[in-house]
Amino acid sequence: MASNPARRSVKAAGLADSAPYGYEQCIRVGDLVYVAGQVGVDDKYNVVSEDLTAQARQAFSNVQHALKAAGGGLQDLVSMTVFLTDIERDFKDFIAVRNQFLKPGTPLPTSAAIGIAKLAFPTLKIEIQAVAAIPQKKPAAKKKPAKPARRRRR
Repeated sequence: MASNPARRSVKAAGLADSAPYGYEQCIRVGDLVYVAGQVGVDDKYNVVSEDLTAQARQAFSNVQHALKAAGGGLQDLVSMTVFLTDIERDFKDFIAVRNQFLKPGTPLPTSAAIGIAKLAFPTLKIEIQAVAAIPQKKPAAKKKPAKPARRRRR
């Protein structure tokens, strides 16, 4: 199966290795960057806390790591999907954390919040999946070699 040259993996420092689980943490296709669902785990897959607020902060931090590796930041988000295991209890706390990372009054992404029964690890309460628009860096133009000076005939 041939690989798609338009699709490339973005390796981000600070994120856990997703290869054992069969997915990429972050993929770029043109100017779009897709960030896999980020949860409240550190770079070794340790859940940071059973507290929703701490997990949400870690999930946003993980999204930031991915976007930074792609050359952007949270200001480049265009879409965000959030999964909460207890949406009725945790939605307001999630919004409070989101407002710390995504400042009201700045361009905000589209967003959906979905209540679900479970996430990958039993103590996880939140997952954030995101898409950002980050222009690709253009390769530096190659300089044309200088033409040799012509010798004047005498």
